[in-house]
Amino acid sequence: MSNPLITPAPRPEPAATSTTLPDDWRQWVAENRLRGCTPESMLQVLLANDLDRSASEAALVAIERDPSYLAALKFLQLYGKLASVMLNHQRLVQSAPHYERVEKRAHVSRDEFTERYVRGSRPLVLTELARDWPALGRWSPADLKQRFGHAEVEIQSGRQADAQYEQNKLALRRTVRLGDFVDQVVAGGPTNDHYLTANNEVLRRPEFAPLLDDIGSLPDYCDRAQLAARSSFWFGPGGTVTPLHHD
Repeated sequence: MSNPLITPAPRPEPAATSTTLPDDWRQWVAENRLRGCTPESMLQVLLANDLDRSASEAALVAIERDPSYLAALKFLQLYGKLASVMLNHQRLVQSAPHYERVEKRAHVSRDEFTERYVRGSRPLVLTELARDWPALGRWSPADLKQRFGHAEVEIQSGRQADAQYEQNKLALRRTVRLGDFVDQVVAGGPTNDHYLTANNEVLRRPEFAPLLDDIGSLPDYCDRAQLAARSSFWFGPGGTVTPLHHD
């Protein structure tokens, strides 16, 4: 039996303004209110980025009664409850003998991987997995620049001077050629000042498909068809190149 529709109560209309914030900044407002940031601190950030004061203040007022934001708040509360359940489950799993020992194994069957490590929530390091990967002999800053230097990527720049760089990520984002970013990383050494935007969808783009071809054989419990959709590409200070979290 489906849930009946609930008729919403009438809500006051927000005051009309001559200007409104751009969509990406309106999203920023919603995300940071959901994170618990205060309207006062958010207004300071908006003004510091030369956004209209009246539009900024109107957006901060309007978000408190925005139906989508109020719906997101309910899901945030549900997420908190689920996170609490998962934390209790993890504590239970961690009580198993030798749980803190990270196992290293070269070969694990699908059934054992599922039962012992997935359902058992145990960490595992798979050794010798990448021995036949072309990536081992190919991936380097120079290789990235040669093959993909013309392609544009989104980065976070100027993080070092901004203590709230995560909160202000929209203001710090830049679009640059990957080749220029490679030069910046190699010349800059260890730093937090420039960073390839996390959770990017670079590997979904056709021009970066050759990176996936550099990944060789995978265990039978890994679905190669999901590599592009379920992985992220990262290159940053220190010269590290790696695909992240293939599920």
